[in-house]
Amino acid sequence: MRKRLATIGVLTALVFQGGSCSGSNDPKQILAELIALEKIFGPIDNGGLSLLGQIDSNRWDAPVGGLTCWSAPSVDKKAPTHSGTDIISIGLSGKYIGADDLIEINSQFPEGQGSLGYSVYGGSSFSPGWYMFAWMAMKDDVAINDDTRFYDYAAVFDMDDNSSNNYAPSSSFPDDFFIGTDYWLRLQKSPGNPWTLGATDARDNEFENLVAEARAMVCDNAIVFMLPMTGFPMGATYYPPYRMTTFTHPGDFGENSGDWSGTTTRSVTILWPG
Repeated sequence: MRKRLATIGVLTALVFQGGSCSGSNDPKQILAELIALEKIFGPIDNGGLSLLGQIDSNRWDAPVGGLTCWSAPSVDKKAPTHSGTDIISIGLSGKYIGADDLIEINSQFPEGQGSLGYSVYGGSSFSPGWYMFAWMAMKDDVAINDDTRFYDYAAVFDMDDNSSNNYAPSSSFPDDFFIGTDYWLRLQKSPGNPWTLGATDARDNEFENLVAEARAMVCDNAIVFMLPMTGFPMGATYYPPYRMTTFTHPGDFGENSGDWSGTTTRSVTILWPG
């Protein structure tokens, strides 16, 4: 494991690429590496990343190769055919990031291709404060350089923990990947265009596209989203229920061609440790 990847513990959003960051696709090994990286990078902010002890309880393993339902029953469910969209584990942690931390993060994870991975920035510059780190690991590397397909990697939340105002899809699409959530953070790619990071407030099915006050990085088979916890109405001492999703298709969402691949995890409710 390379020490130059130590900052993955605070990664703004990381997609692991080319085997350079993680030596294994085994979920337990990935977890061990995340913990080891935290130990290496622990001196940041004189208090470490405060992830150790949280990462186990805030982590959920997905059944690899399980059948995924398309949004509508008219398209047959199937196992992911692109292993870079087959989620094997997800997690959520929080950390106070100070001014010195941000300098280090900006240096280690510049926008675009860097030595540690590919970073996508959302809106304004970050300020010191509480941040949430939501991550997913896939069975295989994310196809960060593929320019032939559409890709959508998302972290979706019930941002206010109020189920009455969550997104409800139409009856034609009962298995919509984002059902029962109200805030969507999406890392997306389309042919001929760069990766983008966007956000949507979907409360009461009134869709407001927002500037994503977040960052995302990609390295090998994992993606981590970093976003300020001040954006969640419940404040900085709260983990919202969340879900991670992946989807790829050639342009028709797979509806006609059947060429689609993706995973949606079950919703996970986390209580702030302690």
